[in-house]
Amino acid sequence: PDWVERSWGMLWTGALPVWWHLDEPDNTLIALNREITVGVFMMNDTDTINGHRGPVSAAATKYFDLAGFHPDKVSPEWLANNSWIKKFPYVRVHLKPGMGVTVPSRSYHTIWAQDSDRILLNSFLLPKYGALGHAPRPRGSFFAEGFQSKEYMALYHLKIASICRLWDTKHIGGFFE
Repeated sequence: PDWVERSWGMLWTGALPVWWHLDEPDNTLIALNREITVGVFMMNDTDTINGHRGPVSAAATKYFDLAGFHPDKVSPEWLANNSWIKKFPYVRVHLKPGMGVTVPSRSYHTIWAQDSDRILLNSFLLPKYGALGHAPRPRGSFFAEGFQSKEYMALYHLKIASICRLWDTKHIGGFFE
């Protein structure tokens, strides 16, 4: 799309347990060599469910509402303590090699796979500065007008542009939060 400045791709390998989280940019998930399963909640439910980025530490797991929720292995005890989950629909997609799905900005999602040799291509769609401010996007999008201050969005864009420049000029890469 014309609003994308660049795509930031990463390869994820190995078996993966459920780990619900959200990402700021829209991103694509493509199964390359093995089957994976993806779960995605509706973007507009993010703040109602919890709003936190995810269980980023052991202490944060205690306060993250989706901790312990596995769509294939929901325990009766967990459901009894978290009956609210029934009010929030989610999409569950089983991807075969070559298949992919796009996860909208700030949508809780997770991936799970049993194969230790699986490879997933995850590509974040990084927008041009200000390109999505007036786009017809849900209010829950990280890039929706007024969701963040203009100063915050300027610093976010500067951070992403700097990370990309490190790769382009010095081939220094990695995962930066």
